[in-house]
Amino acid sequence: MKKIILSLTCLLVLSACDKQSYVMSTQVGELTHDYNNSFYLGGIGQTKDNDAVKMCAGKQNITKVETERTLGNTLIGIVTIGIYTPMNVKVYCKKDRFNSTKGAY
Repeated sequence: MKKIILSLTCLLVLSACDKQSYVMSTQVGELTHDYNNSFYLGGIGQTKDNDAVKMCAGKQNITKVETERTLGNTLIGIVTIGIYTPMNVKVYCKKDRFNSTKGAY
C-alpha cells in the first residue's frame, strides 16, 4: 500500500505543468479572454489558432498572451489516459480596447 501511495505522489509531483507568456507591451493590461483549448490524444499533431488581434481589436492593443497547462489540466489528462488534454489560454488587452465577445477565435 505504501508503494502505491508513493507512486501516486511521485506521479502528481512529476506531472507536467507548464506556462508560456508572450509579452507584447510593457503597459499593464487587463485580462479580457480566459478559456480552455481542447486537445485529444495528448495533442499530437494538433494546433489551435487564437486570434489575439481580433480579441483586442488590433495588434497595438495586445499586452500579453499566456498559455498554461495547470495541475488540474494534467490530472484530467491522466484520468482520461491522455485522450483529453485541455490547456488554458489568457489574453490581456489594453484597458477599454478589447472585443467583448468571449470565447476562442
